[in-house]
Amino acid sequence: MNNEKYKQIIDEAYDSWCKQFEVDSNNFNADELVKGYDDQCWGYPILHHVKPTSKEYKRGQINAYLEGKAEKPFFYLTQEEFINKCKTDVGFSEKWRLKIEERELSLDERNDLLNKETNRNHKRENCFTDEEFERETLQDCKAFNIPTKLITITYKNETIESYE
Repeated sequence: MNNEKYKQIIDEAYDSWCKQFEVDSNNFNADELVKGYDDQCWGYPILHHVKPTSKEYKRGQINAYLEGKAEKPFFYLTQEEFINKCKTDVGFSEKWRLKIEERELSLDERNDLLNKETNRNHKRENCFTDEEFERETLQDCKAFNIPTKLITITYKNETIESYE
């Protein structure tokens, strides 16, 4: 329902994350990243004194990728990987100020969405049994493509909800 805003927030957060590595989130190309780093370290920095955002670190990671020793530079995450990391890594999520929470909607919540979508007034009390309510509601939810999941995204103190 807020899919455009959802995408905009995710894109903005991901672009912000990519900029720390001087990576264009829309056009990642390791061969292009190599250019301009010829004078930098050719090793694979694993020492604690090498900052992850330094050119030396990036150069080492790019070299490992180009030489087939890594699937991709370790610092680079696809947008999907970035989203999953925000969902599962609290520290990472807090650092990038992007919090993503997902939860399944209850039957009553789905029924409320269905009632809004169809301008009906179907309530649990109108049914003889809980099983009847569940059967009718699930059947109607399927027919009207009512979402099953609520996604709440908070980025830079702005919160939106989206259904999936």
